Amino acid sequence: MSLFDCVSPGPPIEVLHMKNRYEEDTSKLKINLTVGGYKDDHGDPWVLPVVRETELAIVSDPRTNHEYLPALGTEAANQAAVQLLLGDCAATREGRAFAVQSLGGTGPIRVGAEFLQQQIGCRLARYSDPTWINHRDIFVKSGFADVKTYPYWSNLTRAPDFDSFYQCLETSPPYTVFLLHAQAQNPTGVDPTRDQWRKICLIMKRRNLIPFFDCAYQGWASGDMEEDAWAVRH
Repeated sequence: MSLFDCVSPGPPIEVLHMKNRYEEDTSKLKINLTVGGYKDDHGDPWVLPVVRETELAIVSDPRTNHEYLPALGTEAANQAAVQLLLGDCAATREGRAFAVQSLGGTGPIRVGAEFLQQQIGCRLARYSDPTWINHRDIFVKSGFADVKTYPYWSNLTRAPDFDSFYQCLETSPPYTVFLLHAQAQNPTGVDPTRDQWRKICLIMKRRNLIPFFDCAYQGWASGDMEEDAWAVRH
């Protein structure tokens, strides 16, 4: 008997499961709408030219090596990320904003969730309904005791239900962590207006709630880096 016989397979990850089903489908009349990535006319991944150019520049630079990175990651990359997201503000000018380099995708959410749970003592987390289920699992695995959805989308009206969202904010205990989508709310694609963001901000400040932004699409929602960072900067 193996030590690992007691390990049971986990449930499939929905988006990757659908991707596999797409790849296994032999039909020529198919299109994959599950994974948010650029594809060419043949359905193959398309790398943006600027990304390819940057990759070549990095590997061609004689200063590029495979030395261990500092604990927080590459300092230059961290500083650039902070500047890109927050811009010129008091926090960046006074050195109060910093970044930690982490794995892509939802890796940063796991790091942030563990920090909030272990260092700040947060125990309650709320994620939007709908969103991808790994948002829930990340907070559960990070030690949060109470992880639930907050209302965002109404299937009845086919639009965001901000009144219910505001009510959820108003009734949540202090230090509840709310996972917010900074732009291009995934999967609805419908974001709050600036006035709605202002109201969300006011309630969260008054109730001592913690906004935790998942900023995955800066520049892709509106085509403008500055516009897509507005909610975070506000």
